[in-house]
Amino acid sequence: MKPRSSSTKQPTIHQVFAKTRPLTSTDPKAIKITRLIAEMICTDNQPVSIVENPGFKRLLQILEPRYTIPSRKYFSTIEIPSIYQKVSSKIQFLAKKANHVSITTDMWSSTANVDYMSLTAYFLTENIKQIHICLDVVPFPYESHTATNLVNSMNESFERWGLLEKFNVVVRDNARNIVSAMEVGKFPCLAHTLQLVVKDGCLDNERISLLTATYRRLVGHFKHSVKSYKLLRQS
Repeated sequence: MKPRSSSTKQPTIHQVFAKTRPLTSTDPKAIKITRLIAEMICTDNQPVSIVENPGFKRLLQILEPRYTIPSRKYFSTIEIPSIYQKVSSKIQFLAKKANHVSITTDMWSSTANVDYMSLTAYFLTENIKQIHICLDVVPFPYESHTATNLVNSMNESFERWGLLEKFNVVVRDNARNIVSAMEVGKFPCLAHTLQLVVKDGCLDNERISLLTATYRRLVGHFKHSVKSYKLLRQS
């Protein structure tokens, strides 16, 4: 009879009980699970309250019965801010190496009637790798959307990220206050205007307009007729 290999040795009592003992908050595995949950909330844009959902808790209980999920407050006040600091430091590190940065910006209001401004940066690394980073999606801090207020808000963001002297072009829409803000802040913008020129040029072409209208009616017919859509799929 061959001697039993070490890989088939029976686990010790200590090892058996270790597999049933609850993980402490400082256990490396518990720390990793907590961090991954926080990253999921941020990456998938999930509400922090997901950690209190019964279905989510049952899933974690099956995957790792020894793990106790921290409170909602822990994620919102400790774990997620910690991730933000690390991501913020990385963005600032990358921004320092960029020679020229292009910016896109937009303004809109939520269903709760809160106005927001977004800023996204685009630049190339030393290895000619394109990077695009969402810098801000934040409530607009000023009462009105005047050109001066828009410029001040954008400059505050640029300065916070160390990009005030590095951006070379801003892509924006042609809303009157945005256009005025670009003039006040002396922000160069050409790409969106060119896009509008191409769009208007196509729409002004009678043949293209007629063809577009025909296709629009054709698509609309099948979209609003269940019977026709079924016949189309069967053909």
